[in-house]
Order: sequence, then structure tokens, then C-alpha cells
Amino acid sequence: MTEKRFCVPAIIAAGVAAVLGIFSLPAESIVLSIGVIIFSIVKKNKLRPLIPVIISVLALLISVPFLLLLIHGEVTGTGTSNYWLMRLIFGKLQ
Repeated sequence: MTEKRFCVPAIIAAGVAAVLGIFSLPAESIVLSIGVIIFSIVKKNKLRPLIPVIISVLALLISVPFLLLLIHGEVTGTGTSNYWLMRLIFGKLQ
């Protein structure tokens, strides 16, 4: 019987997603977290998915509220972020 191993690249990618979410790149963090979760679920028969999925969910819990805060600031007119996604959605800063 073969023992399941941890997927080190998935753990590293999940960690990078968490760091991106903490250091104000929420869209990139969300995309990477979802990618890691999908990869971990697809490879669950060969690899242990628990650690990357937990880290990715934590990254999502950091990134999604931060992105919503940025969007709220732009909608209410109090946003001063120069984040590329906000400039793409809402246009140039006034």
C-alpha cells in the first residue's frame, strides 16, 4: 500500500496566495487560492489535500473582504487605491 504524500508545490502556492492577500493583492490571491483548491481536490487520490486547502481557505478569508472593502471605497467615492483592478473597473482616479 502506498502512502499519500503532501504536495509541497501546492502548499507553497497556498502560502504565496496568503501572502498576496495580506500584502494587498486580493484578486491575484483569490485566483491562486481557487486554483490550489481545485488542484488539491483533483489530486486527492494521490496526495493529501488538507494543508493546501486550509491555507487557501484562510487566504480567501483574507482576500475577499479586502477586495470588497476596496470596491466599497470606490463605489462610495472614498477610495484612494491605485490598485490595477480598481482602475480597470472604475477608471482613473479623480
